Amino acid sequence: MKNKACAAFLLTVCSFVLFAEDLKLANNTDNDISLNTNSGLLSIRKFDGIEPQNMLTLGEDIFTTKQMENEFAPTVWTTVKKENDTITLSTTLQKKTAGIDLDGVKYSKTFKFNPSVPEIQVTMEFCNTSDKLRYAYWGVRNQFRQRPNVNEAVFIPRTIGTFPHGNWMYLDFYAQPPAWSSTVAESWCAKMDMEKKAGLAFLLDPSVLGALYTKQGENAGFMFDGGHLTPGASITATYSIRPVKQLSSVTTVNPSFAAGITDGGSQIKLTVFPYEKGELSGEFEVVDKNRESVFRKPVKLSLEKGSLAKLDVSHPKMTDHSAVIFSGTMNGKKFATEQYCENGVRMQSVVSNTFAPSFLRPALEKTNTGTRTVSEVSTPRKKQAVCLFGLYTPFNRFDKILDGWKIDNYSVWNVGMKEIPPASTLDEYSVMIISNAFVTGMEVCLQRIKSFVANGGVLIVTGGPSAFGTGGYENNAILKELLPASGKPYDLQPVAGKDQFDKGRAITGKGIDVAKAPCVYWLHQSAKIRPSAEILWKTENQPVLVKDSFGKGKVLCFLGSPLGDPQDGTTPYWESQEYVNAMREIITATMEEAKK
Repeated sequence: MKNKACAAFLLTVCSFVLFAEDLKLANNTDNDISLNTNSGLLSIRKFDGIEPQNMLTLGEDIFTTKQMENEFAPTVWTTVKKENDTITLSTTLQKKTAGIDLDGVKYSKTFKFNPSVPEIQVTMEFCNTSDKLRYAYWGVRNQFRQRPNVNEAVFIPRTIGTFPHGNWMYLDFYAQPPAWSSTVAESWCAKMDMEKKAGLAFLLDPSVLGALYTKQGENAGFMFDGGHLTPGASITATYSIRPVKQLSSVTTVNPSFAAGITDGGSQIKLTVFPYEKGELSGEFEVVDKNRESVFRKPVKLSLEKGSLAKLDVSHPKMTDHSAVIFSGTMNGKKFATEQYCENGVRMQSVVSNTFAPSFLRPALEKTNTGTRTVSEVSTPRKKQAVCLFGLYTPFNRFDKILDGWKIDNYSVWNVGMKEIPPASTLDEYSVMIISNAFVTGMEVCLQRIKSFVANGGVLIVTGGPSAFGTGGYENNAILKELLPASGKPYDLQPVAGKDQFDKGRAITGKGIDVAKAPCVYWLHQSAKIRPSAEILWKTENQPVLVKDSFGKGKVLCFLGSPLGDPQDGTTPYWESQEYVNAMREIITATMEEAKK
């Protein structure tokens, strides 16, 4: 990432212009790669000897999640530099294609072919030459089939494991994994022709990687989230395309090698395709369903560039859920990866299974995204709120609590929320509400939500059958960092105990008159509360409303849910004016705290 003036870039853009044409990046016995200087798309007829039946066309620029899922932005480029195997293109983005977040921003791409690896490296630079706050959120969509009507798959290193996303039910015994993922464990994705054991890997800039996307094994796409672009600032990110050969599956890709790992319950099979010559020194570790180590074995391999290496290691037979952890160094560079195995036989692809959380890998740290403040640009917050609208949202009464406010509602479904307000205008809102939304419905927006809170916004998260533990929040690295309360699967339970669904308990605490106390009937129980958090409301000994800080902002977690059919004459909170008044008072006070 860089922050600097854009003058040098503009001087380069104005200095050299070529007419649009297909220019060669590589043209030799093993490589035939060209770039269309008008569309900015790569054409690959041959890459390190890999010859797809149909020419591959890669690198569609997209600027919203809708474009990733539908049609890419029709960006028109100008060539500003061509020398040997390097080409630089530039354009000025417009609102109608790139949205308000990048309207008027100068965007350049430099393509460089390095035959010694081989790889195609793409460097992307965004320069904000305007006097407006902008936000660098963009991506690349690669829709292709190497061979029509054959088994192909995309591999994504999710925190729940690396699984093949295929155009057929390959190892997806229960359901296809969700298309979007922002909680990834490594900064790469790969597209493979499973029959020819050949494909392409994309090595992505970990500092700005925002999310990965795939659909039926045909689309290997990725989004970058570079955060706010203040006037005069710029950001640079890169990704590389490399060949993958002789592998039937992919567990990891790094600058030194690509590798696949399988485990049949008692034998680990490792295959490595090296990008460089050298010594690999590492270790296999097998962990059980509780992530307790049951086996360790040192690994040493002498690798020759481009020559497949194989290794089989026997270990005690595993009949339950387990994982193989492979870590070490290659020519002094560290690597670590993990392959999950279910029942000692197959990889699993169901996020909701109760055993899955024990196998969560650490999420990739996005060191330069999502939390940068924008104090350089003062954005007055208005009486308006964003509501991520899930099931039962009206019962939480935010239309009455925020009486007189402008509330923008965005529906959240498990298939994935497509849009929220532009990130560069999000800080005009004072409050954001996540109302009973399952994590997969909002995952691609979480970096921007995190940035909203860090820059001084107030986030309110409400309970329900699609929230907290039941909504998968504890599996998401961003929500775990943001929220002061965390749950576990099936944590939404009746407060009065089993089979007492409609018997409530009074909510007490800040701003509530005990004589008029509203009742809650279902609650996310046994929630783990962060030590720094303040418990504002509770019912007996169970917390109901908790508050904590994040960056310059505040987070409120309401752990109750509007479930139950009161039979005991009590007043449910969703029918209580006392609840409305007390919640309004707390939100107002919390907003004032966030301003300080």
